Amino acid sequence: MAALTTRVPCNILTGPLGAGKSTAILKLLQTRGDGNWAVLVNEMGDVGIDGVIAGSGGAATAEVSGGCICCANGVAVRVALTRLLKKRPTRLLIEPSGLGHVAELSEHLQKEPLSNALELRAVACVVPCDRHSLLWAE
Repeated sequence: MAALTTRVPCNILTGPLGAGKSTAILKLLQTRGDGNWAVLVNEMGDVGIDGVIAGSGGAATAEVSGGCICCANGVAVRVALTRLLKKRPTRLLIEPSGLGHVAELSEHLQKEPLSNALELRAVACVVPCDRHSLLWAE
């Protein structure tokens, strides 16, 4: 991946399965004030629902399926990111699977060649309000 003159700001939206990550991304896309955003979605299932949801918000989307983007799909992630970056987005949102290892994904994004094109910013975790007590149960 060739270095861009300006790195694209990148955010990761994580959370458990069914937490509402795709819904949160759709809301962000509907209320964004500027630019051409892109979304990379990690689909664990056979049917790609999350990518369809993100695409309905008007963003360029790419899906990586068949495993976790943090460890099992390194080449597929680079191909998807290259395709999205060719569209010159002003921001990239990444939605890993609810089973993803965000620390590992963050490390990949901060190493070359990805770090030449992307500037990792905030990582946000979506927690389902109706189930948050289960996360803290002893």
